[in-house]
Amino acid sequence: MELKGKLERLKTRAMKKIAEAAEAHNTRLVSAYSSIANRIEQDERILFALDDRIDSYEKELSEPSTIPVMSDEGPTPDDFRSTGRHTGQVKRTAFLDAGKTRGYQLTPIGSSIYKTTRGLRVALAFANEQRPNRWFLGVQDGLYDVVVLLCQRDSTDTAEIILPREFLSRYWSTLSRSKGQVKFNVSKSGESWWLLVPGHENQSANSFVGAYSPLKS
Repeated sequence: MELKGKLERLKTRAMKKIAEAAEAHNTRLVSAYSSIANRIEQDERILFALDDRIDSYEKELSEPSTIPVMSDEGPTPDDFRSTGRHTGQVKRTAFLDAGKTRGYQLTPIGSSIYKTTRGLRVALAFANEQRPNRWFLGVQDGLYDVVVLLCQRDSTDTAEIILPREFLSRYWSTLSRSKGQVKFNVSKSGESWWLLVPGHENQSANSFVGAYSPLKS
């Protein structure tokens, strides 16, 4: 797909610019180019979702028995509008700024990827509550010491789930993957937070909510 290729080329250019700015210790440009890379990544997700929906249309037209009577699977145009192009970046920026009072400092080194003062790699993901008490987040497949899941419930309430290296080492290989991303399925029941890990019982995430210690390393 021509549009997909163009986005990939633009993302490659953005990542090169980030590396050059980081080498020159120009934090302003690193932040600016990272913002561009994040927006490109969001557009890639939208394009992937549309591609999947087109595939499902083709299957339904070929096999009428697969046509659902009513389905809420997959993102809709309303989902895209409610998410907003810049919402994720705004929430990420707020999380980074909050580090000044929480005791951590994260420096961008890629699209939604950061490093701590000691060089630990951190992936930062964001998602809206598109279904009641459910969040679906994704990070670029790679090696991370910490993964932060920002689960927005409303405009003022965002749960911050910080997954440490120990958790990632245990479950990383079993997490779902799609189009180069590792997927996180988060749910909330009452006051309890859960991570749904394929092949395992649901894992409690209560101890990870607001647990910023891994970021202070």
